[in-house]
Parts: sequence; structure tokens; C-alpha cells
Amino acid sequence: MTIGFVPIRAGSKSIEFKNIVALAGKPLVYWCLSAVQESYIDKIILYYDDVQLIDSLYQYDFPKIEKIRRSPESAMDEASTEFAMLEYLENYQHPLETIFMLIQATNPWITKNDIDNCLEIEKDVVSVAKTNHFYWEHGKPSYDPLKRPRRQFYAGLMLENGALYKSTVGHVLESGCRFTEPYQLYMMPDYTKLEIDTMADLVQARALCRHYNCNPQELRDAL
Repeated sequence: MTIGFVPIRAGSKSIEFKNIVALAGKPLVYWCLSAVQESYIDKIILYYDDVQLIDSLYQYDFPKIEKIRRSPESAMDEASTEFAMLEYLENYQHPLETIFMLIQATNPWITKNDIDNCLEIEKDVVSVAKTNHFYWEHGKPSYDPLKRPRRQFYAGLMLENGALYKSTVGHVLESGCRFTEPYQLYMMPDYTKLEIDTMADLVQARALCRHYNCNPQELRDAL
């Protein structure tokens, strides 16, 4: 049994009803749901807090979806995604070996192939994208200033792109975390590090789709 867990909520400080804002003519959450629907995932848990979120999806056919209303506490700004995951798993029993994949609506670039590729990996999985930006942490750079590399020759860093995290029910319940060791990184294209968290992100995502005349799941072939 494999479960794709998609938590959405109405509250957002940056974009009102962010999960259903329009991108390429569809609600934002549509893009990750369509990828999961076409994948080998057995069931999609759409964990929501406001019926307006569900109303926006009535015209689309997602037979794998089971809609479950989350508690108000799990949808608060202060509540972590892990809080929502644990709330669901503690209220709905599943065998500990069940594959449990967190898929986030704010990354519309995920494809069915990404999901299916991660299902084939035996370890827990974290999706990432590469960045060639120079980062500083605790007042120190991520490179040697005396040997500052040219960006085209810089190995870069891996960033979590928030698209997916694969684990098992047992691992999540035991650790309280979306992934545990041993885990494996799953590389996605550079542009997938663009998550829709702010209006600026949304403007950039819409511009990409318009420029290449495609939807988010077609962008990989268009580039």
C-alpha cells in the first residue's frame, strides 16, 4: 500500500487561499494531484481545512483522492507539516510498512515520473534541486574566499525543493519526522526549487508557463 499525503489549508499570510490560486488555468494544488493520480501511488489523502479548497476541485476527476478534514489546530500558522502528518496517522490506522509520501502543493513542477522513481528507491527520500548561488551560514561563506570559484565551475549546493518526502508510516510515527536515516536525495531540475510561497514566486511561475507556452508538468520537456 502506498499513500500520497497532500496537506492544504486556506490560511496563508502571503497569498490568500494560496493552494487554489490559478496557475496555467488550474488551481495550484491541481498540478501535484494530477501527478499523483497518474503515478503508481494507491491512494491520495487530501488533508484540508476549508470546503472552498475542495469546491475548487469538483470539476476534476481524481478517483484516488480521499478527502479528510484536518483539525483547526493542524492548520494554524504555528503548526508544522509533521503535526498534520502525525495527526492523520494517529487517527487513521495503517500498517507500519505502508509507504507514506508527503507531496506539497506549493511545488507544481512534480511529475508522475518523479513520484514513481522515488517509489523504486528502498530508502527514505528527499527531493532536492541544485543551486549555484554562494551561501553564508553563521557568518561564513560556503566557499573559500581566497579561491572564489567561477559560478560555472562551482559544484553548488543541494536545496530541498519541498516537492516530496518519502518514508513509511512506521518511520514517521517513530521519529515524528517526514524522513529518517538512511535516506537518499532525489535530484530534480534546477527550476523546481521555485516553490509558490509568495506573490513574487507565483508571478515567476506564471511567467515561466507563459514563456514556454506549457503547463507546469510540461515545462521539463519544453526547456
